[in-house]
Amino acid sequence: MARRLSSLQTFTHKFIVPALWPLVWAFIPKVLPEVWNHYTNVVALMIGFWFTVSLGIYLDALNLKRVLVDDQYLYVSNYLKEISIPLSEISEVRADLWPGHHQVRIQLRSPSEFGDKIFFMPTKRFFRVGIHPVIAELRKLSGSANRPVLQID
Repeated sequence: MARRLSSLQTFTHKFIVPALWPLVWAFIPKVLPEVWNHYTNVVALMIGFWFTVSLGIYLDALNLKRVLVDDQYLYVSNYLKEISIPLSEISEVRADLWPGHHQVRIQLRSPSEFGDKIFFMPTKRFFRVGIHPVIAELRKLSGSANRPVLQID
């Protein structure tokens, strides 16, 4: 039976946050009318910040997947389609730092329908000491535990 590796917050980060982000910024002219009407440099800076953060949010949402695992396969879903990937296809598992949350990146030996990299949010940890247990587990299951890997955690 497959076990969920990705956080339950994946759906929220993939669909809800990108949908609500523009709405939050739509209220800026209402909340800060003095700034909006008189300080064009600040407005330009705010718009640049909004665009940059929006790009990051949408790219993050596009890449996030829901991931489950059993003893033979990785089950990866974008919520519209689910594929199974043999664990032997995993060449590397590592943590990627992303503002607001950690992501796990799974590098595949050959491209799947979702590409050669799978990104997902693991469950949260209160104390971030050492590598995330999900990363260690996937490395062990895939046989990539003994390969040297640069770990950013």
